Amino acid sequence: METKEQEVIVRGMKTINITNKDLINRLNPAFSELAMLKSNADSGKLKYSIKRTINSIEDAVKRYAKQRNEIFEDRCKVDEEGNPMFDDKKNYLFEKPELKKEALKKLEELDNEEIKLTIYPVSLENIINATKQDLSIAMEYNLGEFIEYAEGSEDAKFFEEIKAEKVKTKK
Repeated sequence: METKEQEVIVRGMKTINITNKDLINRLNPAFSELAMLKSNADSGKLKYSIKRTINSIEDAVKRYAKQRNEIFEDRCKVDEEGNPMFDDKKNYLFEKPELKKEALKKLEELDNEEIKLTIYPVSLENIINATKQDLSIAMEYNLGEFIEYAEGSEDAKFFEEIKAEKVKTKK
């Protein structure tokens, strides 16, 4: 049986939809930067949210990396032992240009695939209290739905408009 406190924690979790590309290029780097913050008297709520979210993000990144490697390793040149071959710049080698093109097309599909990610969002106020500074607009954008804004605030309206425009462009 859940206690009232546990019930609140579970209710605090949120499932978001995010593309693999946004996970890899935006949310994960920004989240990792937040996770490296040193603890201080005001960082408790932020650190708690990070702790509750980090496994979801790490699991999603590992799944993406595994799928990405499979895409290339299924199509690249292999040596006598069956290991992938690379050029001097550590890029996969391919027997035929068509195989490279196919791999890149599959990678693009993987990047654009939308996944569900369970996070424990934190308020912008808690991030500012913990970091002792305002976030840049780029950092706010990269953290995406990890940040919750005060209802009716200008920031909340701004990011809702961005989400609505994203939905329109998908159609």
